[in-house]
Amino acid sequence: MRRLLVSLVGAGLLAAALPAAAAPGDLDPSFSKDGAVTTFPLGGIATSVAIDHRGRVVVAGYTLDGEVDVAVARFRSGGVLDPDFGGGDGRIRVDLGGADYGLDLVVLPDDGIAVTGVTTRPDRERPFILRLGRRGAPTSTFGGGGVVRVNFDRPSQSASAIGLSAKGRFVIGGYVSNGTTTRSALARVMPDGSLDKGFAGDGRVVLDLSDGSEAIHDLLVLDGGQVVVAGEADVGLQPRFLVARLLGNGALDRDFGLGKGVTLTDIADGADVALAIARQNDGKLVLAGRAAKGDRHDWAVARYGGRGRPDPTFGGDGALVLKMTSASEEATGVVAQGARIVVAGRAQHGGSLDLAVARLKSGGGLDRTFSGDGVRYVDVSDGRTDAARAVALQPNGRIVAAGETWIGASPRFAVVRLLAS
Repeated sequence: MRRLLVSLVGAGLLAAALPAAAAPGDLDPSFSKDGAVTTFPLGGIATSVAIDHRGRVVVAGYTLDGEVDVAVARFRSGGVLDPDFGGGDGRIRVDLGGADYGLDLVVLPDDGIAVTGVTTRPDRERPFILRLGRRGAPTSTFGGGGVVRVNFDRPSQSASAIGLSAKGRFVIGGYVSNGTTTRSALARVMPDGSLDKGFAGDGRVVLDLSDGSEAIHDLLVLDGGQVVVAGEADVGLQPRFLVARLLGNGALDRDFGLGKGVTLTDIADGADVALAIARQNDGKLVLAGRAAKGDRHDWAVARYGGRGRPDPTFGGDGALVLKMTSASEEATGVVAQGARIVVAGRAQHGGSLDLAVARLKSGGGLDRTFSGDGVRYVDVSDGRTDAARAVALQPNGRIVAAGETWIGASPRFAVVRLLAS
């Protein structure tokens, strides 16, 4: 099987000079004057980003300033914190009673927000959904004071992805573990916070998709109610890209994938982990993450047809590896931009780890109309460690990536906006 390897090492492309005029991939000067903004300066990591119906940028994650709490910020189109959110300063943090990690968000039709993640305590882990109104206050009619904790009855359990289904229902995905074996897990929750018994009988499902450990890292809810999940699953104790589809009733869709509703993709010689999923206009599915070879891992992207089979028109056999440098790097976000694909993550550049965004052509090659060589590196804080963990598109096509930048010993939310055309 041929695997396309796109290498930027030694090609002289990493140091390409910026063009004098604004061009695709440039930082957007209309966003916080220089294209980048930070917040939660005492410590915070952004894990997810979305654009609401008014074009505002919504970012969720967690704080790291002595207490780990859910953190959410909303920015107006110009990159300033929105004073209509969070009591006047555009930010909120919510203590759910333990170390509370916000890991994904979805914007609701009324511009409210739902965040999922995990609360950890010394004796247990528990996934949660936190529902906020459009001004950032918890929604009192949802669960207990705006919070629902989903229990899969396992010692270890977490949710890392959330989507919105028909009739205002929430779908979350992650993993559960009994201490020996880790399995993929999903739940569907009604608008009032109760488990939806129309999904797998009691609103929860634990999957067994491989002969080893597995986990869901991202998901999509389709218009028909099906749920497509992406993550990792072991084959012979080696993780592979995982993509699977469930029907609206929580059962695996046996018409999807290469067998029993699942496709597992071996991309490199080592562990391959899909961390993000997007759907193109033609129904094709794109997964992004990392592929390992030895002790180093690189960006990896795979594309599948709408029924979960590898797409041979992408990368030669459905997958490619983006090798930026000899350092370990990974892609953590992906979004479709027409026929092109935008991928975000972290990559070594100029002696430091930078937030990085790449744009691919439909066939998988780097789009060299974007930043001159297909990849934009953003050094948010002058040589410190930066990373993107999620990416989204605004209605005008501009690209918003969110993650963190380290200043001294503390990270803070970092959000950048790039021109797309």
